[in-house]
Amino acid sequence: MKEITLLILLIVSPYLHSQVGANEPDPLAVCDINNDGIAFFDLTMADSQIIGGQTDVVVTYHETLSNAQSGIFPINSPYQNFTNPQVIYPRVESILNADFDTTELLLLALSLPDTNSPEPIVLIDQNGDGFEIFDLTIREVDIADPSLNYDFYYFETEADVEDITNSISNPTVYVNLTTPSQTIYIRVEDPSIGCFTIENMLIAVDNIPIVPEVIEETFAVFDDDGDGFAIFDLTTMVPEITGGQTGLEVTFYKTETDAENKTNFIEEPEVYENITNPQTIYARTETIYGSFALTTFTIFADKNLSASSFELEEIDFYPNPAQDFMHFKIKDISEDFKVEIIDLKGQRVYSKNYASEISETVSLNVSNLNSGIYFLKITSGKNQIIKKVIKK
Repeated sequence: MKEITLLILLIVSPYLHSQVGANEPDPLAVCDINNDGIAFFDLTMADSQIIGGQTDVVVTYHETLSNAQSGIFPINSPYQNFTNPQVIYPRVESILNADFDTTELLLLALSLPDTNSPEPIVLIDQNGDGFEIFDLTIREVDIADPSLNYDFYYFETEADVEDITNSISNPTVYVNLTTPSQTIYIRVEDPSIGCFTIENMLIAVDNIPIVPEVIEETFAVFDDDGDGFAIFDLTTMVPEITGGQTGLEVTFYKTETDAENKTNFIEEPEVYENITNPQTIYARTETIYGSFALTTFTIFADKNLSASSFELEEIDFYPNPAQDFMHFKIKDISEDFKVEIIDLKGQRVYSKNYASEISETVSLNVSNLNSGIYFLKITSGKNQIIKKVIKK
């Protein structure tokens, strides 16, 4: 009888020790690169916690507890969640028998740091060598809310910021590597969860444009009706302002304050009508990095303006409004001249040069122009006249 009892115990013992258990793992969290609450999860990262030290078991994951208990419809890894947070159900099953257990796994898609793209840092070249000392950290308050306590790391290459290697050791005292500009890569990290965002920031060493402060010669245009107002093409002053320098943008303003602050610029400088006579115009000459200088000049609608080479008041122009053709004839002109038609957006829709010897009436085909208001500009030497015309 004792021998039989011992035999039974030996047979039952393996089954008593093979009971499967599924431990509840820590939440599985990943950084949500799109900040939309959806991410891909490597579910196998939770295997070791769920299994513990058990052997001869397999782990499967399921979207519902019912599926986990029934061992059906396992989900693949990596797995894309459909809500955030989301609970899925791991099933631990013995490969020796049908024993199994289930537990819960919480999936969390963590938001990346909320950041803004920084404005460039531009310094004026003090020594003329193209290099300056930058404090890269001055844009941190613009990049992210300081109350969020994010960590900032600065890098010189995109590869370094991705690999978190070779960070700039002292970003408050940094000398640019290339001139006139260089891109700095900023890693903004939330230390509480480890998620990060990368922002690019331009740093540049610039020079203030060298332009005249004042242009003494008055820019006069013939006032054909004597009312003190005329149409001016302010852009004709650009060559005199810039002196042929390239890479500069010139905009025009009615007040010095607007020019300083770059607000309320004259939107159509090619066809600008003065508001006082004479009037001071403020030109802002700016580099691509934002350094600027101001130039002032005076415009004047002059009813007595004439030049021996170009008697502007001697223009016969008709018809106005016009449907298909506009005609004009300039009397007693001794210099070549240029005719342009400009629309209300300041775009030139017609441009042609004429020789001074021309004696016949000039006809302009405007049949292809849309109906509306245009400006006819005639220029000879330093003299010009601009007339408002209507296309029917």
